[in-house]
Amino acid sequence: MWAITNKPFNVKDCYDILSGGNQIAFGAYNLTWSLKIPPKVHYFLWSLLSDSLPTSHLLQKRFKGNLILSKCLICHNSDETQDHIFWGCEYATWAWHFVDVWWEVKVSKNNFWSSFHKFKSPSMKAAWGIVLATTLWTIWLSRNQTVFENNKLGRKALEDLLLLRTLHWCESVKLLDQSQSSIWASNPAGLILSNSKIVKKNLWTENSSLMGFIDGSWKKRVNQDDIAGIGGHLHDREGNMILMFSGPVSTTSALVSEMEALWFLLDKINNSPWSQSKVKIHSDCQELIDIIQESKFSNNSHWLLSKDLLSLMGSINFELIKIPRILNDNAD
Repeated sequence: MWAITNKPFNVKDCYDILSGGNQIAFGAYNLTWSLKIPPKVHYFLWSLLSDSLPTSHLLQKRFKGNLILSKCLICHNSDETQDHIFWGCEYATWAWHFVDVWWEVKVSKNNFWSSFHKFKSPSMKAAWGIVLATTLWTIWLSRNQTVFENNKLGRKALEDLLLLRTLHWCESVKLLDQSQSSIWASNPAGLILSNSKIVKKNLWTENSSLMGFIDGSWKKRVNQDDIAGIGGHLHDREGNMILMFSGPVSTTSALVSEMEALWFLLDKINNSPWSQSKVKIHSDCQELIDIIQESKFSNNSHWLLSKDLLSLMGSINFELIKIPRILNDNAD
């Protein structure tokens, strides 16, 4: 028995308690841990979601005394609550207005979490997630600088910090590099999309005629059937699309879904005029790549590999290569 509910433990009850029964809130927790940001910022966002950041308002409530002033030390116009710091104070106003002009996306308290899904491309989604997280982090650090160092930032300094942090964090996940700082400041979305296309173009090798991308997904659901799907595409050296596919599958893990995607693509190639071509296939699943490599160069095939897939592996001249997930967008 679980003491909290006086019932046998189950994951759904745990989810409901953590999120207060609010699935949107729990989705936000999951989202924060998926962002391409430093660990300390993950923890900061978790604290923000938990409403546990040490604001003056929270500290005064916790210690129930007059030793701590609850007023905001930046604008002196309101109690220093989380909402005020990140959405009402002048640092927040400056920062979100800058993001609005810079990315042409208006972000508010009401649409903040839904705005993470503004872009579909993984590279754009990763960059935009970094921008949103960096904005909150920069507001918080600027607030701390004012409170603890009595050093109030000007608007331009805050904007420059935002640009610099997002540039560094995007560079760390190979979305751009330092030499592109001026373009990043003027056309961030265009830069991310352009870089993604250039990297994909550079994936070609002289000895391959076709290029493929595959992706498999699987999600376990509480008190519901699991869901899984595959997707992928194949094109020639000129960029002409030969095949694009996506659809649901019945699998037991993300790895098996990825195998299904590989089998589907190889089967289509095997029954096409390109069956004798050299194919370069990209996947963001390192585990699958390791299994395929081991099976191709040894007499021992992995127990998860089906006979059909093993047969196709012996018929098709292909190479399976790791690609970052943010570059595997069309296969998703």
